[in-house]
Amino acid sequence: MNLIRRAVGNKGSSHKKPERTHRSHPPKQPSSPRTVETPQQPLPMKNPSAENIPMKEDRYESDITVYGATGSVGRHVLDYLLQSAYHCAGPRSTTTTTPRTSRGDGWRITLAGRDADKLEALQQQLQSSYQVVFPATTTTEPHEDFEMVEKEGEEETPGTTTPPKKDKKRGRAHLDLQCVTATNVDGLHALARRTRVVINVAGPMSTCGSDLVGACATVGTDYVDITGELEWAAAMRQRWSDAAAASGARLILSCGFSSVCSDLSVWTAVQEL
Repeated sequence: MNLIRRAVGNKGSSHKKPERTHRSHPPKQPSSPRTVETPQQPLPMKNPSAENIPMKEDRYESDITVYGATGSVGRHVLDYLLQSAYHCAGPRSTTTTTPRTSRGDGWRITLAGRDADKLEALQQQLQSSYQVVFPATTTTEPHEDFEMVEKEGEEETPGTTTPPKKDKKRGRAHLDLQCVTATNVDGLHALARRTRVVINVAGPMSTCGSDLVGACATVGTDYVDITGELEWAAAMRQRWSDAAAASGARLILSCGFSSVCSDLSVWTAVQEL
């Protein structure tokens, strides 16, 4: 019996759990008083490309240059610009200390292309058709091609009298000519340097537009065209994006006309899917 008790006693003692030892933690240090930081005023956001945009208005001799002005698309663009010049007092000024243009109220539009004779003929034709826009004439009535848009809500109420309307000040336009071929790199740089924005409507763009895009991207002049040549447009964006970002030029390719067909096709496909 004693042997059995010893065996049982030893067996039971082997199953005893070891006593847990508690670790002693170091005493907590007293926390230092929290310091409240004074909120700083947010820094004004800056457009990195806008810092390099030249803002001196006396640098520009022209507000808008239409390259390929003698073509059919160029004529449509010029018709729109001259009608807009009639209804507007002038382009928006980028500074408050200088006048809108060096020639007073008016849009300075440059007709650019490679044929000087065609440019001169177009200038005379426009000045004859839109005499009211040009300050050298004394015509008071607009040409029949102008769209005279009346404001809504100006109908006379029965039983009331309406005071006579004052003549609104109409805008003016100034035309000049620049004969530059599409392969004259120095001439294209000079053309881009003298204007705010170039509207290129001369095609095909792959042979007539590459150097002009590069000139605008280099000197910081905004550029717009009507190309539908997607591969060429992609190549221009890849080639000149860095230069345009550095100079502040905005390059907008495929802006209407030739690109409308592909844009409408994509839109129609999206509507059907």
